Amino acid sequence: MSRKRGKLPDPNPELSGEQTPLDAMAVPAGNMMRRTAAARAFGVSKTTFRRSIEGTMLPPEVGPDGVHRFREEQVRELVIHSVFSTRASTRSTS
Repeated sequence: MSRKRGKLPDPNPELSGEQTPLDAMAVPAGNMMRRTAAARAFGVSKTTFRRSIEGTMLPPEVGPDGVHRFREEQVRELVIHSVFSTRASTRSTS
């Protein structure tokens, strides 16, 4: 008894006329952080990060798998900005 094999994907889709699926190109190149890692960088819980920071101060990039990811450079810039603005406000009140 032999089983029939399903059609295997073409290893060279460019040559066969098939187009690359958009899902493969959805997540941009570069270092991306998930929600938990970004929350740790801010020193807050994941829930606080989601409620206070995500979407308002830091836009998420949703991958084809539905996972929210953030650009590491944007997270670092926002952390540095928030640290300096907090220090400046405490100095002006003292």
